[in-house]
Amino acid sequence: MNIPEFIARCRGIVGDRHVLDPADAQAYVVDWTGRWTGTPVCLVRPGSVDEVIEIVRLCRDQSVAIVPQGGNTGLVGGTAAPAASILMSLRSLDLLGDTDDVRGRLRVGAGVTLAAVHDHLRGGPWRYAVDFAARDSATIGGTVATNAGGVHVFRFGTTRAQVAGLEWVTSDGELIQRLSGLDKDNTGYDITSLLIGSEGTLGIVTHVDLRLVRRPATFVTALIGFGSIGAAVPAAWSIRAADPHSEVIEVIDGPCLDLVAATRRLSSPIGSCGAALLVESAGDDPSDGLAAAIDGCDDMRAVAVAATELDRQRLWEFRDGISGALPSLGDVSKFDLSLPFDELESFCAGAGSLASRGGQSARAWLFGHVCDGNLHLSVTGASDVGALEDAVMADVIARHGSISAEHGIGRAKARWLDRVRSSSDIAAMRSIKHALDPAHLLNPGAIFSEGEGPRSIDLDRPARP
Repeated sequence: MNIPEFIARCRGIVGDRHVLDPADAQAYVVDWTGRWTGTPVCLVRPGSVDEVIEIVRLCRDQSVAIVPQGGNTGLVGGTAAPAASILMSLRSLDLLGDTDDVRGRLRVGAGVTLAAVHDHLRGGPWRYAVDFAARDSATIGGTVATNAGGVHVFRFGTTRAQVAGLEWVTSDGELIQRLSGLDKDNTGYDITSLLIGSEGTLGIVTHVDLRLVRRPATFVTALIGFGSIGAAVPAAWSIRAADPHSEVIEVIDGPCLDLVAATRRLSSPIGSCGAALLVESAGDDPSDGLAAAIDGCDDMRAVAVAATELDRQRLWEFRDGISGALPSLGDVSKFDLSLPFDELESFCAGAGSLASRGGQSARAWLFGHVCDGNLHLSVTGASDVGALEDAVMADVIARHGSISAEHGIGRAKARWLDRVRSSSDIAAMRSIKHALDPAHLLNPGAIFSEGEGPRSIDLDRPARP
C-alpha cells in the first residue's frame, strides 16, 4: 500500500475532514514549547472508540506507527511523531458522563479537557483533585498518559490516585475495559496502573472513570511574601505541618512574581519580594488554621488574603500566569524536576549558577509544587541549551532527584533515562513494552531512546494477511 492509498483508507474510516496533512495541522504537529516538530504521514482525528480501533488495525496491518496525542501541552516531545507514523488526536473523544453523586465518580472521554471536567462539576458536591495551569488545553487522556501531578499532589496524590477505571485500545486493535467501578478487585495484574504514566507506549486510552473528592464549604487563599526563596521553602513545610486543611502550597520566586505583574499589568498585593508562597486551605472553616500557620513563618514580609472569589482568582494569576509570561523574554528552556526535601533549598540557591552554564545571558526562574518536591526551573537567554541541559540533569541526579516529575520522559529526556533507572529496571520496562506492543507501533522513540520503533515501516509493502 502506498501513502495516498493509506491516507485514503484513513479518510474512509474517520471522514475526509478528520485526516489532515501535517502542513495543515501545525497546532498538533509542533509541540507546546515550539521545540519539537513531528513528521507524520498525516494527522487522524477519530470521533469514536470504534474509529480508534479501525485506525489501529489498519496501522497494525501496514506496520505504521501511531503517536497518540491529547492536548499537546507536554514539555518533553512526547507526541512528536516520527517519519512514516501517524499522529492520532483523541480530542474528539469528548464524552462527559453523569456524575455519580453517591460514590463520587465521573466517566469521561480521553479528549475532555481538565477545565471541562472542573466546569462540569462546578456547583455540585464533588470536584476533581487534579489541577494545573494548562487546564484549558490538557486532556484527561493526556494527564493519564503522563500521570500528571499539579497543585494538589501532596494532599490528594497524582493522577494515578484519581483513576478508578480505564478503557483502552491495544496495539493489536483490541478494546480492553476495566471500568467496573469496584473499589476492590484483586483479579490479577493491575494493567490499568501500567497504562497510567506510560506516555502512550502501551495502549491508547479512550475513556477514564475518575475518582472525585468532596467539595469543601470554603477556600481560604493567601499570597505570602518572603525575603528570599531560601526562607519560603522551609516556611512551606512549616505551613503544611501546622495547617491540616492546606492543599495548595506553591513557591514563586520574586522575579517570576514581578514578571507576571508586568506582563499582565497587575499590582502585586505583597509588593516586591524575594519569593512568595501561594497557599490555599479548604474545609468547613479553614481560616483559623491557616492564620496560625502563617503567623509561625520566619522572614515573612507581607501577606494578602483573598476576601472574595475575585480576589482569589487574582492571587492565582500570579501562579497560573508564569508559563505564559516567560516566552515574552524569548526562548525558554523548561525543566520539570523532583528533589528530596532536604535538597530543595540548596538547589534553589544554586539555580542561577546552573543557568549560567547556558551562557552569559542565561537567567533562572523558579516556581513549583514545593511540598511534593517538584520544582519547575525555567531558563531564558540560554545560548548553549545542550550544556545547560547536561548541567541541570547532572545536578539533579547527583542530589538523588528525578529528571521528570510530571511531564514524563518523552523524547527530550530519553538519553538520561539510564542515569536514573538501573539496567535491570530498564530491561524490565522494555519487556513490558514488548509484551503489550510486540511490533513496537505505539509512540516509538518515547521513553526509550533507541531500538523501540517498528521493525519495518513500509507503506509500499503488501498488507499483513
